[in-house]
Amino acid sequence: ERLVTPRARRDGVEHLLDAGAVTLELQPIVEVATGRVIGAEALVRGAPPGPTLATGDLIAAAERAGLGPRLDALVLRKGIALLPGLQRARPGFLLSLGLSAQSVGSEEVARVVATERERHWVPRGTLVLVLAEPGALEDPDAAVAFRRALHRSGVLLSVGEFGTSCDPYRSLVELDPDIVTIAGEFVEGMVDGLVERSVVRSVVRLADELGMPTVAGSVSTEQVLDAVRDVGATHALGVHLGGPLPPDEFLATYPA
Repeated sequence: ERLVTPRARRDGVEHLLDAGAVTLELQPIVEVATGRVIGAEALVRGAPPGPTLATGDLIAAAERAGLGPRLDALVLRKGIALLPGLQRARPGFLLSLGLSAQSVGSEEVARVVATERERHWVPRGTLVLVLAEPGALEDPDAAVAFRRALHRSGVLLSVGEFGTSCDPYRSLVELDPDIVTIAGEFVEGMVDGLVERSVVRSVVRLADELGMPTVAGSVSTEQVLDAVRDVGATHALGVHLGGPLPPDEFLATYPA
C-alpha cells in the first residue's frame, strides 16, 4: 500500500475544499414518542471533481490535515443555504450539522454561522451544531466564548458522541449544551448489554433533569428502537429509521 504523506493528504483535502467538492445528504431525526420526522442530520460526502469520500473518512482526513475549520465552514454554508427550502416544505424543520473540535474558537466558523444564518433568514432554534468529540477541546475559555456566540445567534449546540470521552460530564458544565447526542456504540449495545443500557438510561435521566432533549444515534434495528423507547430518549436516528438521502429525495420521501 502506498504511503500517503501528510503533505499529500493536506493537498488532496485542500483541492477538495477549494473546489467546494462536497455534497450533503440528510438522515431523518425522529421523535421517539410519535415516530414523526422533526428534522435531519446532514452528512457530508466528498464528491467529484474531488475524491469520493464517506463522511467519516472525509472528516478524519480534514482533521489530520488541520483543515477541520475549513471543512466546517463549507458545510455550514451549504447546510444553512438548504434550510429555507426545507422549512418551506416542512415548517419548523431542524437541521443538525456536525462541527469539529478544531472549529471551536475559529473566527471564520463563527463568522460563517452568524452571516449565513442572517442571510438566509434562518429562524432561531432551528439550526443545531453537533460538536464531535467535545473531550478534544484544547481551550475551555474559547469553547465558552464560542458557545455564547452561538446562543446570541439563536443556534443550538449539541454535544455529540456523549459518553465516549474520558470526562464527558465536563462538557455539560463548560458548554451548557441544548441537546445531548448519545454515542451510537452505547445505543446499539443496549440490546444485549446491561452496562450499555444503564449508561444510556443514566444519560437520559440526567438530560431530562437539565431540561435537555436527547438524540440516540445508530438505531439499526427494531430491537434497538425498543430499547431507546424503554430508556426514555426523546429523539433517534439511524438506518432503521431512514438512511441518508439527497435533499430533494429526502423531501419526497418524508413529506410534511
